[in-house]
Amino acid sequence: LFWRIHGKLHPDFCEFRKACGTLTSESERLVAACRADPKLGERRDLLALFTQAEEKQHFPADYLRDMVLNFVIAGRDTTACLLSWMFYVLSVNPEVQDELLAEVDARCPAGTAPSLKLLAPGSMPYLQGVLYETLRLYPPVPSDN
Repeated sequence: LFWRIHGKLHPDFCEFRKACGTLTSESERLVAACRADPKLGERRDLLALFTQAEEKQHFPADYLRDMVLNFVIAGRDTTACLLSWMFYVLSVNPEVQDELLAEVDARCPAGTAPSLKLLAPGSMPYLQGVLYETLRLYPPVPSDN
């Protein structure tokens, strides 16, 4: 009992609860904005599709909020996994690292502000190849049964 009380009063736990509250309120805001979107029927993103199915499926009230949280968490973990393996691949393959650095330097010279157009998937084919090969060798979700 003492450890439970101590844990709940610990500053890290208080910070954790505050962060959970922020994630919950932002998720609820996204769901509310999606429900209120007058063009909801035209949208094809995952949240819109779940929102459109909500009437037929009779989801619990917090289902869509939890779905948004799952999107955020899954995206963060898989991206972190991809980047970790990619940097490993680059560290053990210096020739790949040199080629990638040359492409990035040519496309984004020093002093150039990055933009979406500059970083579009087709604009750096070697980077795209390194990412895809890393995903092939070390998939973040190796099996989904």
